[in-house]
Amino acid sequence: MSSEQFLWLNQDAELVLGASRAAIYDFKSGHVFSLNAVARQIVTQLLQGAPLSSLSETESSFVQQLINRELGEIGSTPSLTPPHRKQQQAPFLPRLKFLWLELTDSCNLRCVHCYMNATHVSELKSVPARARPSLTNRDWMRVIQQGAELGCRAVQFTGGEPLLHPDLLALIDTARQLEYSYIEVFTNGTLLNESLSAQLKARDVQLAISLHAVNAVTHDQVTLVPGSYARAQQSVQMISKHEIPVRFGTTTLKTNQNELFANSPAPQALRGNNVLRPIGRGANSNLNPDQPQIIESAMKSAPDFQTSRASFEYARHWNICWAGKMAITASGDVIPCVFGRERVVGNVNQESLHDLISSPNLQSLWGFNKDRVEVCRDCEYRYACSDCRPLAEKLNGELDAKTARCTYDPYTGEWSKANSSFASLDDDHQTNSPIVFSVTKIFDRKDPFHRSEDECDPDRPPSGDEDFTFAFPEAT
Repeated sequence: MSSEQFLWLNQDAELVLGASRAAIYDFKSGHVFSLNAVARQIVTQLLQGAPLSSLSETESSFVQQLINRELGEIGSTPSLTPPHRKQQQAPFLPRLKFLWLELTDSCNLRCVHCYMNATHVSELKSVPARARPSLTNRDWMRVIQQGAELGCRAVQFTGGEPLLHPDLLALIDTARQLEYSYIEVFTNGTLLNESLSAQLKARDVQLAISLHAVNAVTHDQVTLVPGSYARAQQSVQMISKHEIPVRFGTTTLKTNQNELFANSPAPQALRGNNVLRPIGRGANSNLNPDQPQIIESAMKSAPDFQTSRASFEYARHWNICWAGKMAITASGDVIPCVFGRERVVGNVNQESLHDLISSPNLQSLWGFNKDRVEVCRDCEYRYACSDCRPLAEKLNGELDAKTARCTYDPYTGEWSKANSSFASLDDDHQTNSPIVFSVTKIFDRKDPFHRSEDECDPDRPPSGDEDFTFAFPEAT
C-alpha cells in the first residue's frame, strides 16, 4: 500500500478556476479565498493527483495554510471527489419568488430619468380622477392568484404611479388573502393621505418611496413638478406617524450628486443607493453624474465577496438576479425585471404564468448565468458576484456583455488602480510564491462610498438595520 499523501478539498469548499488565478469558496465560513497564479497551479496539480511529497518546502508551507484554514485536508488517495465528500444534487427549477406588477404606465410626475418613460396624466386623451389601467382588475387578480399557485409570496405594486390605480387596495387584499407574505407599494409619495396611509397600515403593507434630494429645489428639478418634494415630505411624516415600514429609492444623477455624497446632510438611506441605468429617459447621457469620486464609487474596483453552498449552486446554474422573478407591465407583457423592458417573453392575456415560466424564452433568461457571459466566464469570482444583464446590455450592446462597471481583468488577475488601498493586491501575480487571502468583508459596510454590486434597488426589501427616522428640511 502506498504511503503517499494527497490534498483533498474540505467537503464545505469548492475550487473555481479563472483564466489566471483561482478562488476557493468556503461555505462553512462564508469567505471566498483568492489564489494567485502560483497557488492556482499548485492546487490544481495536487487535486489532479500529484502527491504532497512532490512539493518544495515553500509549497508545503502553503498547503499547510490551506489545512489550517480548514480549506483542505490530507487524504490517502488522489481524487477530485474523495469518498467523504457529499455529492450535490442538481439544482431544481427556481420557483417564482418575486413579482413586479406595473399597475399603470402613467404618473403624476415627470422624472427626468424614468426607466419606463411613464406618461404624465395630463398627456392622456382624457384625464379621469385616476389613470385607467390597461389590464382590468380581474386580469390583475388572476395574475396574483396564478403567482400564488406557483409559490410566489413576494409582490411589489409599482407603476408609473401605483396610487393612481383605482383598485390598488382591492389588489392588495387579494394578495394578502392568497398569503403573500411580502407586499410592497413603490410610490413617489405625492398622493398619500391620512386615510390611505391608515388603510395601508391595516393591510400590513410596506412602502418604497422615490426621493431624489433633501431639499425642494433639487428634488423638484428631478421630478419636473414643483411642490412634489413638499408633498413627499408630508407623506414621510404620515408614514412615520402610522409606523409603516419604508425604504427610499434614490438614483444618483448629475442634478443631485452634490447632495448624496461626501459631506451631504442626506441620511445614509438616501446616499445614491441606485446607479442610473441607461434605460427609458435614463438613456440621456446628460443625466450622468460627472464627479470623479462618484463615478469611481459606482465601479467595482476591489474584491469583496461572500458565499454559501446555496448561493454557489444557484449561481452555477441560474442568473443570480433574474431567476425566480418576473415583471408584468400595464399592458400585460411579461419581462424578466423592470429594467429588462426589451426582453418580452409573452403576455398574461395570452398565456398563464405557469406556461410563461416553462417557456424557453424565460428559462433562457433565468438560466443566463456567468458561464454564458463574455469575460465573466473566465473569472474565478463568477459564482460569488451579482449581475445586472439589462445594464450590461445597454452599456455594451450585447446580452452576454461583461458585467457592467466591474474593473477586474481575469486574464491578468488585476483590478483597477482606482482604489489605491488595493493596488498592492495586483502585485502578487508577479511573485514566485503561492499566496492565498480572503476577499470577504474587506470594506467597512458603513462607508458611504462603498457600493455593493447587488444594486437592484426596485426589489430590495428593507434589511432591518437602516435608520429611516430622520427629519427632512422644510420645503422652501
